[in-house]
Amino acid sequence: MTTVDASSAFYEGVREETNADIGALAFSRTKQVDRDERATRVFDAKWRTIGIDKQALDGQVADKIERRVTDEISELSFAKLAVFLDNEVQRAVQERDRLKRELAKNDVAFRNANQLKDTRREYDINRPDALRLEQPLRTLDATAAERDAALGVSSAQVFEGEDATAAARRMAQLRQQRQWVEQQVAEKRHRSKLQVDEELSFAALLAAQDAFSVSLERDEKVDAKARTKAASDGNVELAKLKTARDAAWKAAQHEADESEIAMLNSSAFLTEHPSAGVSSFQSHRVRPDHYKGHTDAERFEYAAFQASQREENAARRAMEAAAEMERCRKDEAIRRQLQINAQDKEDFMADQARQMAAVRITQVTEKGERDANATAHVKAHGYAPEFFSRFGRDRR
Repeated sequence: MTTVDASSAFYEGVREETNADIGALAFSRTKQVDRDERATRVFDAKWRTIGIDKQALDGQVADKIERRVTDEISELSFAKLAVFLDNEVQRAVQERDRLKRELAKNDVAFRNANQLKDTRREYDINRPDALRLEQPLRTLDATAAERDAALGVSSAQVFEGEDATAAARRMAQLRQQRQWVEQQVAEKRHRSKLQVDEELSFAALLAAQDAFSVSLERDEKVDAKARTKAASDGNVELAKLKTARDAAWKAAQHEADESEIAMLNSSAFLTEHPSAGVSSFQSHRVRPDHYKGHTDAERFEYAAFQASQREENAARRAMEAAAEMERCRKDEAIRRQLQINAQDKEDFMADQARQMAAVRITQVTEKGERDANATAHVKAHGYAPEFFSRFGRDRR
């Protein structure tokens, strides 16, 4: 007995034992009533595995896997054999085609070498140049009398007004035209050769001019270098002369400065000595043209006045600083008060927003309750006829 027959027999026995116990219950209740009971049976492992032969199922699975592996191995072997046979067939076909091509080449070579058309017995029957090889009845080198004596009217080769020398004349014209063309070609070649020779001579002239210009440039560079060196040497000499001249001028200037300094130190007028500014009329008067500045008493008076001015300026700056400080205090107080007012305004607006939000939430909640009550009332009692009387009526 196979595994399938044993499993079937086992299932039949289990089915007969369980039908007696649950038969009546299974057909007396509906699915909606037995939902909880069916869930209990489904989640009960013992009840769910009744009638299952796990070893038999595992054996079937193993047999199926082994059969699948065997089939795959067999298919793989068959595929490899098919590929090998296909390659062999392709190789044989290629070899056959190669032999056919070689035979065809040999046949063609043999025909070209040994089976020419002019060597066949029937070549004269269908020879393409037979008419060209036939000797004409009428020869052009014969005179008219000879032609007329040899050929009659019935030969259909002599005609009235015929120019028998037309072909010879045409050949002579062709030879003359050929000679003329050859002469033109020779003249054209001669002109081309003359032009080439002229271009070559012109190129040689250009090369000579380039070489002469290069030599001139080289000589010019040498002369320029010599002139530059001469100018540089001259500049060096001039620089030396200028240096000596500047040194002599500086020495003379220094001597003049020393003499001027000595004159300044020894002259009462130039040194602005106070005695030179006193008037000769009175001692308390000064000479405007020799005024030498204030006296010590005047300097002390001016210094005291300037000190009083500095004190007044310091007092005024202190008063301005105090006024500025007072103004800053007032501005700071105003700024703080404005900031407090703005914060109070923001707090008030935020409080109002919270109150409005609370009111909206309350309204939404009340509306939801009213809608729920209205919906429940409609579901319970339906719409009254007065509800539809509020809407308009059709004109019809």
